[in-house]
Amino acid sequence: MTDPRVEYEQRLRRWRDRVAAYDRRHLIVSNARLAAAATIALLLWLAFFRGTVSPWWVVAGVAGFVALVVFHARVLQRLERSTRGVRLYERGLERLSGRWAGSGRGGDSFVEGHPYARDLDLFGRGSLFELLNTARTEAGEATLADWLRAGADLAEVIARQQAVDELRTGLDFREDVAILTDEGDVSRTGAIATWLALEPLAVPSHVPVLFAACTIVTLVMGVLASYGVIPWSFVLGLVFIEAAVVHRWRQALRIVAERIGQPAVDLTVLGELMVRIETESVGAPRLMALQAALTTEGVTASRAIARLTQLVSWRESSMHNLLFMPITTALLVPDQLAIAINRWHRTY
Repeated sequence: MTDPRVEYEQRLRRWRDRVAAYDRRHLIVSNARLAAAATIALLLWLAFFRGTVSPWWVVAGVAGFVALVVFHARVLQRLERSTRGVRLYERGLERLSGRWAGSGRGGDSFVEGHPYARDLDLFGRGSLFELLNTARTEAGEATLADWLRAGADLAEVIARQQAVDELRTGLDFREDVAILTDEGDVSRTGAIATWLALEPLAVPSHVPVLFAACTIVTLVMGVLASYGVIPWSFVLGLVFIEAAVVHRWRQALRIVAERIGQPAVDLTVLGELMVRIETESVGAPRLMALQAALTTEGVTASRAIARLTQLVSWRESSMHNLLFMPITTALLVPDQLAIAINRWHRTY
């Protein structure tokens, strides 16, 4: 196997080169956005104050600006991930050079209640925990702490060592996982586990049917009103009646939205992480068991998380888009999406 220091230094140089390249691209695109904004302002003046160019040129300018914004966002994302790659190998070289003490999380919260943790410097600044800890989740840190505080039987030790031996040579996989998870904050990742541990809301089977029926009736009445068949005042009155009918369950469904609020922050990162773990080829029994555990009733964890992320995103959009919010509220869209989120919670 290649000397870890040599390999880390090579990869560090590659990531630094990427950071420099994306930084240059970021500067170019930023200037292009400024130029595009100035061009749009000029086109607006020429089109609507001087009448010398077609308004379609303004539309084209706005479309170009939007394209630049989207491209710029991708550049910034890649720049951020490249920066994480630099940090990853800088920390790795610090560990190899013995300069790691005080630069990581020492796990001080795991000291209490253990008879010899303080004597052996298992936790705290410069501890064994800090040296070994590359976990990016609270569950990961707790697992490492448990392994340090208590022994395991021979079969378990062998299983762990086999997994570690396989991961030791899988530097690309470890790099991908480390860079992906570096986007999250260790102090908040337990929110997802906490949410999953909560009891899902008990929604009777007739409630989704009731909400769907109200939506269909409102939609049909709205179409009829738009053609002048019935007055809009009738539709407005119907909306108020439906709001009164579903009020009880609407209040309960708000709890679903409040519960998923904080965990939703890390759903995208978690989904990407699951994809990477699921697609990695592994041979160690412990790693194979881990991959198998990520599938429930034939549905992979990444697919299930992608579905939840989509539901949460749709609900947020339906609640915060000022243009469509009155329509989505009248059609009970946020409430029905909350029901779908609660159904996901009950299933997984």
